Amino acid sequence: MANNSHKFERRKKSISFILSFLFLLGMVLIIFEINIYRDTLIEWTIPTAIWIFSGVLLTPFTSTLLNEYYDTKGIILQLIFNIAAFGGIVCYIFMALNFYFPFDREDVYHVEITNTGRLAKGRRGCGNPYADVKVKGHDKQLVFSCGFDVEKYSNVILIIKPGLLGFDIIMSKKLL
Repeated sequence: MANNSHKFERRKKSISFILSFLFLLGMVLIIFEINIYRDTLIEWTIPTAIWIFSGVLLTPFTSTLLNEYYDTKGIILQLIFNIAAFGGIVCYIFMALNFYFPFDREDVYHVEITNTGRLAKGRRGCGNPYADVKVKGHDKQLVFSCGFDVEKYSNVILIIKPGLLGFDIIMSKKLL
């Protein structure tokens, strides 16, 4: 009996670790996905729908496991876990496939800057400068490194490639 109890406790700790790891992985991958989103011409509703839908879709399959190991009887906590963990992983995979496997064709766009500003400054950040542009029917905020003074520029040249899943990728940007 004691041996079975020890095996159950070890299994419970292992599965709890895996579930916690998946949750953290999903959250970290969403941060990476946001960075990919910044250089992808895609409506925000598409990755958001993939993120939420995949998490909701997996909830019936994980509800028993979550209830057993995290005591989450309520559907809301299960949805939050699945959207954060599995939604984050699936959304990142979708965006990464499109971004990291572009086609060879390049197009060059000369676009006008409609607005400039700086992102919120974090504890260690600089408040990255950004420029708003409209390219191929998309309003896009182009974020630059801290050293750029985007306010003195009125145009930007973008080199764009089509991504694997059909969403264009901004490969480079040069202020004019």
